[in-house]
Amino acid sequence: MWWSLNRISLAALLMLATAGARAQLVEFQQGVLTLPEIVSSGIAYRAEFRILPDSDPMRFELIASSTVDVSGSLLAATFQEGVLRVPEALVGNDSYWLEFENNGNNIFTLTDWGQIPPTPVAFHPAPGNPGDIDPIWQRLPAFAYDIGIGANGAVWVIGTDPVPGGFGIYNLNSQGGFAVEGGAIRIDVDPQGNPWIVNFDHHIYRWVNGFWQRMPGEALDIGIGADGSVWVASFEGIYFWNGLDWINAGGSGSRID
Repeated sequence: MWWSLNRISLAALLMLATAGARAQLVEFQQGVLTLPEIVSSGIAYRAEFRILPDSDPMRFELIASSTVDVSGSLLAATFQEGVLRVPEALVGNDSYWLEFENNGNNIFTLTDWGQIPPTPVAFHPAPGNPGDIDPIWQRLPAFAYDIGIGANGAVWVIGTDPVPGGFGIYNLNSQGGFAVEGGAIRIDVDPQGNPWIVNFDHHIYRWVNGFWQRMPGEALDIGIGADGSVWVASFEGIYFWNGLDWINAGGSGSRID
């Protein structure tokens, strides 16, 4: 297990999954751990960490860093509010997500981690429970603040990397997660696979031909049905979009789907 690696030489090769078909290697050679991409405040860095011998829990010292181009990958490591998050690392034949805490003076401590199962994990509701469908959950790499799925299967995610307007927006497919311009805190997807978002300022946007179109009104959350109906929860109540304007449906709430 990953945690036990602090008791050996760590002479292992770690692989961090990145967007697309390519993967960047997180190399551990001669006591140095190299992360090819860490995104912080919209800037990407390549960083090298030296393991501190006999540390328990495992600690690393940042010894070098340089800026690199942002890849736009949802699977890039992120650093915010003193926490370094690695969405997926391959150790031997096992995959893990990792979190490190910045202790100051360029020292990072491994504070949390978990194995990503190679096969889905089944959860079994109580026998006889109405609606018992015996779901199977599979842990996916990366971290997300919100997620929306269109009736056509299109998957869009709001990540955890801070950007103007909220957090990064990503389109997921079989090749990975690819960033698009802008930031948001809530998202859902229409039947054609186009996302609608609400940003930090409560502004509403929809994706039209590769660009964000500002919609009237403000919202706290947004939800879209398989029939294409768009609903928002706002400060004034619950509204639905009739194609021209928002219509008050009565009631109130802060979340909707």
